[in-house]
Amino acid sequence: MQVTPVSIPRWADKYLAELEEHGMPYTAAKAAGTTVRAVERLAEASADFAYYLECATEAAADKVEAEVRRRAIDGIDKGVYYQGDLVATEKQYSDSLLTLLAKAKRRNQFGDRAEISGPGGAPLTVNIRSFSANLNATIGPALAQATTQPAPRLHHPHGVLPGSAPTLDSSDDLV
Repeated sequence: MQVTPVSIPRWADKYLAELEEHGMPYTAAKAAGTTVRAVERLAEASADFAYYLECATEAAADKVEAEVRRRAIDGIDKGVYYQGDLVATEKQYSDSLLTLLAKAKRRNQFGDRAEISGPGGAPLTVNIRSFSANLNATIGPALAQATTQPAPRLHHPHGVLPGSAPTLDSSDDLV
């Protein structure tokens, strides 16, 4: 199989830098003078760009995690005011961000747990029975009818079925 090289548009570097800085695809696309759809098409066409896109996304996520950690563990200085005047500062820590960080990093230890039990905390009893006879009697006639009739034709007001992606042709470009 021959691979056709994809030329990377001029906006790609700017987009990746903006995405890495802010982590917001639409904002990055606007700053780079492109659209999110053009970015998606380029990522589909170029494995190299897709890799750099993933790296920029991870770098942005790392910045968010670092800020969560700073606010949860190092805390932030909040002003203490008396009659409208700043009289002191105090360090405030975010318990909710610390909980979020702990759950993300140590899910087994800090993650939410759910336990299912029977009445009064007793062990739960599960009865397993065969459904094949009942299932065949219930859906067999409907299944036979569905396989003999043609499927209804679906229409969409814009001419594109939901879930079907438009294809690129030679008149489309990635900018």
